[in-house]
Amino acid sequence: MPPSKQLKQITRKGATILYDSFVVPTLTRHEKAIDKALGVAQEQATNKGIELSKEGIAKLYQIAAE
Repeated sequence: MPPSKQLKQITRKGATILYDSFVVPTLTRHEKAIDKALGVAQEQATNKGIELSKEGIAKLYQIAAE
């Protein structure tokens, strides 16, 4: 096997080891907090979208009345 191919395999294996050793445990440990934060962000984005839609409709009515 050429050295460059061996290096790619080592790199991939290293990435897998790091992912399995650090990323997965960290995500698992903080899963509830992450889910809660994503839920809050989704709710805030929804509320902002509704707010901006209402403002846009009000502006359209204002323009139409002129």
